[in-house]
Amino acid sequence: IQAATAEEIALLLVREIAEYLGATFDGDGERRMESVAPLESAGSHQLSFVGNRRARRDAHNSAAGCLIVMPDFANEGG
Repeated sequence: IQAATAEEIALLLVREIAEYLGATFDGDGERRMESVAPLESAGSHQLSFVGNRRARRDAHNSAAGCLIVMPDFANEGG
């Protein structure tokens, strides 16, 4: 698989991003992501990544429309 840039990931649907990554998703797979942003500033149409302990803790308060997380991440938001 060829690596995708942030610009290529943006404007995709959540379900398309999950398919590209070979991942599952929870929530609205039809939500369109418009850009990539840091966890603390991401909005409802932005993609962000949870990659460390601090981010795992802060993810539950994020407004990001899509979070890329490790498989063992506890999704409390649905």
